[in-house]
Amino acid sequence: MANVKITDLTALSGGDAVDTDVFVIVDISADQTKKMTKAELVTAVSAANDFVTFTQLNANLNTVSANAAAVETRRTNNIAGAISTVTTSDLTASRALVTNGSGKIAISDVTATELGYLDGVSSAVQTQLDAKIATTTSASNDYVTYTRLNANLNTTTSNVTAVETRRTQNIAGAISTVTTSDLTADRAVISNGSGKLAISDVTSTEIGYLDGVTSSIQTQIDAAQATFANAHYTTTTANSYNIGTTVANINETDVYLDGIYQIKNQYVLANSSHNVQFKEATFTAGVGLEIVSHT
Repeated sequence: MANVKITDLTALSGGDAVDTDVFVIVDISADQTKKMTKAELVTAVSAANDFVTFTQLNANLNTVSANAAAVETRRTNNIAGAISTVTTSDLTASRALVTNGSGKIAISDVTATELGYLDGVSSAVQTQLDAKIATTTSASNDYVTYTRLNANLNTTTSNVTAVETRRTQNIAGAISTVTTSDLTADRAVISNGSGKLAISDVTSTEIGYLDGVTSSIQTQIDAAQATFANAHYTTTTANSYNIGTTVANINETDVYLDGIYQIKNQYVLANSSHNVQFKEATFTAGVGLEIVSHT
């Protein structure tokens, strides 16, 4: 090709350019004129900028991912304690709460209505019962039972910003005392002097004795001394024993043999409702018999 100025060459449109087209390159370090294809030029230019590697973009994405992971770590830490059993589902409605064997919040068989019967009690229930009902087997009677508290908590969502906002709000109230550590196992849950969740000296076994209570415990305790009478015997082979009072029907008596409650189909009323008569014609001698009448 004859010597022609570059400015006099025919222009090549972008649409007609292909990777094998050649550029004229002056290599300054070698003081030579060399050639380079379009594909080679694109590769050389792209490697020198961030259009291909996206280094800064990847760094920003890594920062965002790290922040999200940190928030998720704080979220899981805040639901690892006693609250972990109630973060994603509601509790059974209207039940008393206890701590289970792992120190987590759990429901009991005691209803909110039954728990309400504790309102008005002025001192330890068992102490009052032991003082009012003079019997060595009162612990086996069903006159007094215990129950546990009931509470609930809404679950959080996976949105990082919303979770962090709700996380701080959700641990500001009564729940703040149980977010990062477990409660003492098998205790009744109460609200402390600051309105926060706390354990009481009452065990879950003791509060379970409230199950089945049908009216105010204090009222029943106050009336117990006037309404209960006990008769104690060491049995002979006879099967009939005096109650010590007259009862209207068999439901006004409770019978215990060596401290064990006897179901009512094992005996009947006799002697004009003055006696308890066992259905066995000949009874076992030497057994401790207690007849409790409540009229």
